[in-house]
Amino acid sequence: MANKDHLNILVFSDDSSFREEIKAAIGLHPYVGSPQVTFHDAATSFGVTSILEENHVDLAIFDGEVQKDGAMSVAHTVHDTLPEDSIPPIVFIVARQQDEWLARGAHASLILTQPVEPILLQEQVAQLLKR
Repeated sequence: MANKDHLNILVFSDDSSFREEIKAAIGLHPYVGSPQVTFHDAATSFGVTSILEENHVDLAIFDGEVQKDGAMSVAHTVHDTLPEDSIPPIVFIVARQQDEWLARGAHASLILTQPVEPILLQEQVAQLLKR
């Protein structure tokens, strides 16, 4: 956790309701005593790379069901093109448990399946952010 004033979390999905659901589940303070979260929304691969290049991001959450670019593909691109110190832990949220192996291959730090349980997501995100 490099910035003690706030935490930056990137939420990548082409579905705005998914992004809102994730942000609501995590909240502005994902754990007691945490800095306030600033959320960065991305709906495209270009948005993801732009946000990662322009901001220190503490955590990224990718919707495994992104249609156009594919979240796994975007994660591979991020790992292949950006400096290692600018790549945050990535949480994948997938629709099917069978997709977990794809997420692992795309450098996932955590994989959750839909439907997202808000309390579980918040707890898991808090653990990643505390590292």
